[in-house]
Amino acid sequence: MKKLILSHLFLLSFALPAWAAPVVIEGPHNCCGSCKNAITKLLANVRDVSVDEKKGTITAKGKSDARKAIEALMDGGFYATMAGEGSKSESESKPTSTSAVKKVKSATVTGVHNCCLKCRNLISDAVKTVPGVTEATVEPEAKTFKVAGEFTKEDLIAALNKAGFNGKVK
Repeated sequence: MKKLILSHLFLLSFALPAWAAPVVIEGPHNCCGSCKNAITKLLANVRDVSVDEKKGTITAKGKSDARKAIEALMDGGFYATMAGEGSKSESESKPTSTSAVKKVKSATVTGVHNCCLKCRNLISDAVKTVPGVTEATVEPEAKTFKVAGEFTKEDLIAALNKAGFNGKVK
């Protein structure tokens, strides 16, 4: 009897992950049909992730699948997190040493999803919130844009992420 119970517990341990609650992915910017299509396309090849276009929700079967989906979204210019995790706190995302925080006078941003005028406006609005930014040349559908002023790259990335976008800052 003991062996039977142990064998059932052993088999049950493999089945438990299938019973785990789905993980909701939140945060990516999604203002229009082109954004929705881009998100759906980016996640099409990510296993065990579903996009409900009507509700605008993204769910994964587990955290591992969610991480893969988030990586795909971020590579595609969107910012996302697992529900409940949010972005890193300010203290975690910024260097603690003031000597490590280097301000730049200009930067080029690439890879941000920017399919329409609404995307462009939201990106511009996000960039304008960065302390020290004096100018940003964001055009609709542009693959890159320039930012000028005296600011940190970390603040620029954080502002884009807060608006649901992701990109590379050089």
